[in-house]
Amino acid sequence: MEERWWYVDNNKKTGPIAEPDLLILRRRGVIDQDTLVWSEGMQSWLPFREVAALTDRGLVSPPPIPGQTPEPAQAGSPLPDGSESAGNASQPAPNELRSLTGDDHAGPWHRYFARMIDLTLIGLLVSFPAGYALAFLFPESFTAIASNGFLLSALLMPIVLVAEAIVFGLFGATPGKALLKISVVRLHGPPLGFIGYLRRQVGVWFSGIGLGVPLISLFTMLHQRSRVAEGRPAGYDEHRYRVTQQPISSTRGTVGGTTAVLCVILGAVINALAGQSTTFPEYADVVPSSSRLSLAEQLETIAESANAGTPVLVDEQTRLDRVWSTATSMNYDYTMVNHRANEISTAVFEANMRPLLTSHYCTNTELAWFKENGVPLAYNYRGKGGVPFSSIRVAVSDCSG
Repeated sequence: MEERWWYVDNNKKTGPIAEPDLLILRRRGVIDQDTLVWSEGMQSWLPFREVAALTDRGLVSPPPIPGQTPEPAQAGSPLPDGSESAGNASQPAPNELRSLTGDDHAGPWHRYFARMIDLTLIGLLVSFPAGYALAFLFPESFTAIASNGFLLSALLMPIVLVAEAIVFGLFGATPGKALLKISVVRLHGPPLGFIGYLRRQVGVWFSGIGLGVPLISLFTMLHQRSRVAEGRPAGYDEHRYRVTQQPISSTRGTVGGTTAVLCVILGAVINALAGQSTTFPEYADVVPSSSRLSLAEQLETIAESANAGTPVLVDEQTRLDRVWSTATSMNYDYTMVNHRANEISTAVFEANMRPLLTSHYCTNTELAWFKENGVPLAYNYRGKGGVPFSSIRVAVSDCSG
């Protein structure tokens, strides 16, 4: 029966694992010569260096070939007496980070490419339905958040990471990792499924992409990149997971890199569009003067064009919900997102708003079409919760001169 071993990691018993796996951990610097280990038959825990059964198996370099000059020991490599050569024993050289199956330690750029591909493709699949659900459940709060592309991205990031874990649980890989032949496995224990990958995603969210907050994310990603570039595991993988990559062709690498760049550009465009304030075209552009449509049809066309950008937060207190027309007028429905109807004095509100709306109607060049065609505008206001409290109508007759 194969001997099984336990070792101490952060003052916790870890194991059991097979002896070859324990030796792999030692070669990679996951454990060192002073790590306490134990196996059945031992009276007590002992440092790795004191267990002859381990130090005699695979960790001592063989003697030089007869007639050749001995090669100098690499920094951190075990010497025949069980000690280590000068250097940082906990940091293995990159060429030592090879598994018994021949898979290589995945480098930082290919891991970054795979991450961007996964976040973008899976994000596109889940962000839109998730956004609609959040807008339905929390309409007022979500409207304010949606006006900021970076804030919206940070809000949706945990949902995207959970969706990525679901994809991994179902298929054993994600699109980006499959394209670049990158694998994520446990250092020990059962295969990595949905729950295991989800736990890893929590670490990725916190220490890998900094909660999705732009400036924090930049620093956390650079820090993790430097670790991986040195041949070490990322902070959220250390002592838990191993990320490897099978050899890929230059064509496959180019396709992966190009796809990742396109995903980054697409993400930037989506963020810019989400954060862009909504403006409506001039009404003369929506309905050309040469149009033979009736007035009612022209108003309906204008309303349809304006509604393409609703609902939209016009300021921190007011949301435009809908634009609609009758045969002879145009109507704008607003919600005061911070106050209920019974908290607002209608008389005071109208005394302040009517002069502003009248001036806007009479002097704004974008509304000149309405004046020329004698179309009044009606501004309908509701409080938080949907109860109406005011309706202000402005017509050509309200304009002096």
